[in-house]
Amino acid sequence: MPRLALARLSLTEMLADADANAESRAGLTADAQALILAETAATEAEIGRIIFGLLVMYEGFERRGEQVKTMVVAQWRHSLGGWPADVLHAAAQRWLNGPKAAFVPQPGDVLGLCEEIGGYRRALARKAARFLAATENQRSSR
Repeated sequence: MPRLALARLSLTEMLADADANAESRAGLTADAQALILAETAATEAEIGRIIFGLLVMYEGFERRGEQVKTMVVAQWRHSLGGWPADVLHAAAQRWLNGPKAAFVPQPGDVLGLCEEIGGYRRALARKAARFLAATENQRSSR
């Protein structure tokens, strides 16, 4: 129930529920913390591996020199930084399995897929962070 509560209840309703029921508060708090943790941005190394794995599927990329490959992956890291590794991986897989797979993707293509895949979870994580901040404020004001 708590995971569903994060999605369907308003912040006010979650706070009231958490205030009235210690078990519910514990469940909501644990789920909120897990959601926020799941939104941890991928490291540069993770982004590099995912993007290199995507781009190496395309013939032209493999023929480029190491310096050019490094610059291309660095550009992608800059464009896609901030997304969790699982979202980036899912976006890369969706591109490779999608209707445009014959074409080399650009960072914006994968960024759009990240928004589709991870946007809802990111919004829930923001709501979870507001819930945790509000419960902390309630605790400190008592």
